Amino acid sequence: RFQIGSCQLQSLRRFLGALGVASRIGSEFMPPLNEGDLLFMPIADPSISLEESTRIAKQQNAAIASVPEVEYAVAKVGRADTSTDPSPLNMTETIVHLRPREQWRDGMTQERLRQELDAAVAVPGVASIWTMPIINRIDMLSTGIRSEVGVKIFGADLARLEELAARTAAILRGVPGAQSVYAEQITSGQYLNITIDRAAAARYGIGVGAIQEVIETAVGETVLSNTIEGRQRFPIRVRYAPEFRQGPQAVGEVLVAAPGGAQVPLRALAQIAPQRGPAMISSENGLLVATVLLNVQGRDIGGFIGDARRAVAAGVTLPAGYYLGWSGRFENQEHARARLRIVVPIALLVI
Repeated sequence: RFQIGSCQLQSLRRFLGALGVASRIGSEFMPPLNEGDLLFMPIADPSISLEESTRIAKQQNAAIASVPEVEYAVAKVGRADTSTDPSPLNMTETIVHLRPREQWRDGMTQERLRQELDAAVAVPGVASIWTMPIINRIDMLSTGIRSEVGVKIFGADLARLEELAARTAAILRGVPGAQSVYAEQITSGQYLNITIDRAAAARYGIGVGAIQEVIETAVGETVLSNTIEGRQRFPIRVRYAPEFRQGPQAVGEVLVAAPGGAQVPLRALAQIAPQRGPAMISSENGLLVATVLLNVQGRDIGGFIGDARRAVAAGVTLPAGYYLGWSGRFENQEHARARLRIVVPIALLVI
């Protein structure tokens, strides 16, 4: 009897000890799979030009390639013309191909490598997001979030959404485990507004359609024809050289032909002024949406979401008609947990 009681007591101690350890493990939907490559996504200001984005990509690729564990890095600048790619124009996607693990430095882990790469590619004004290629495509197609965890803020006004996103991001930066927190800059795009003065156009006898056609040819582009090269077709586009459309003053000097043969500058027929506006408008569930992107490092996603939810609820007050939701890889965990709450009791009952 004494031996049986001692074994039961020892088993009870082990069980209680296991419960204590399990309570500190945290929660995660699936352990991250090592795909062998990394995906680096730098996000710049929405008003960045294609030339500047390409220059930064070359600079960061050179810094990535200088790390011994990296074999090569290839960047994609711009956005694919497809509805399945929710990436903005100011985000670059860089595939970082790593060498085999046996060629890594002693003691180097993937987490330490990501930290070293993140420090190497740091550029002022550019936020960095690190993930892996395959899981990133799955996350983007299923949730629209381009990072491990994201916060979606829904509402009706873009300026208010951008303000709430910036406030949420500031709070999330103080939560342990948050890394590469980026609040989407919705209204930071640069536009050139050309408002035609109909009274001035009428004095010169110029129609509004003629002015719009000149603007399209000078600032935009006109498709003249298509060239056929084998099985490929390329449009032939024409527009003014960059020095004639570089800014508001240059655009104002574009000449518009009047019926009598006179050449009237565009500044005499329209008001030309730069203005900031949305670079890309996203909507979901019938409302406009702003996102806050971030990665979690050094702790489990489930525990981080719990702390982040409490911090955001205490620090961000949403106006009437606005609400936020947590998305990304954590969304799969929420769906699985809701289903297991039904399936597990049924399975135990059947057993």
